[in-house]
Amino acid sequence: MKKDVTPFARALAFILLLAVILRLPQMSGGLWFDEIRLLTEFCSLPFDTLLSTYGSDNNHPFYTILAWLSVHAFGGVPWALRLPALLF
Repeated sequence: MKKDVTPFARALAFILLLAVILRLPQMSGGLWFDEIRLLTEFCSLPFDTLLSTYGSDNNHPFYTILAWLSVHAFGGVPWALRLPALLF
């Protein structure tokens, strides 16, 4: 038995594809204030210190860890800092 894709699934796939297409050109654009704070306050810390630092309202632990990994893998460029957000 063949299962057809529902209209809801098609609409969702279209919206997600459109969102990625609209987001990709701006991945290397200028950083916003909260992104600059994330880059300067957390991505420069050693990883073990990063895991135990919670002194800022700009620290979102899971995203901060993913951003730290991305920045250390690809460098401190804007698209590397935004890559975890794009993937999720």
